[in-house]
Amino acid sequence: MGIIIENVTYFQALGISKNIPDASYVLRGTQLEWEDERDAPLRDQIDTWGAEAETRVKLRRLRLERNLYLQDTDWTQNGDVPQTVKDRFRAYRQALRDITDTYTSLEDVVWPTKPD
Repeated sequence: MGIIIENVTYFQALGISKNIPDASYVLRGTQLEWEDERDAPLRDQIDTWGAEAETRVKLRRLRLERNLYLQDTDWTQNGDVPQTVKDRFRAYRQALRDITDTYTSLEDVVWPTKPD
């Protein structure tokens, strides 16, 4: 039987997997049993890795949602679309592309207003 680490979140398990490739452990609910021959990570490491993993996942979800908004307006940049329409959507689309410069998750994002 390996070392038992209590209260491990999904994000912390992701962090362990990223930082200790091919680590051998079993996660049952919130209990992680470390079965690897290497030393188990310290709690502080697990917490840090978990926070980093959660940040990465939240940012990835934000980008995926943002990409849907961009795809929804891709047609506005086609060659057969009048320049006035292109111009109306240019700032909106740029604001969408820049959204991850300001926001880090779907929980805190304020989406730009889509032009009519």
